[in-house]
Amino acid sequence: METHVCHVDGFYPKEIDASWRRDGEEQLQDTFRGSVAPNADGTYHYWLSIRIDPQERDRYRCHVEHDGLQEPVDVAMK
Repeated sequence: METHVCHVDGFYPKEIDASWRRDGEEQLQDTFRGSVAPNADGTYHYWLSIRIDPQERDRYRCHVEHDGLQEPVDVAMK
């Protein structure tokens, strides 16, 4: 098993929806979430992590929805 972290930084307003998705479906099991916290410039940052089987890495994405985005963003693991 390996742990991956998704960092979301520099967003405003504070409300954000971020999740790990496997093949497009939200994964709650083995997901750990931090708190939304302020940055010095008035924006916010957030993180969430997940433990996965390294052989399934290509199936996972960090999914982010926020009012500051024109559309949701899905980021593949590196």
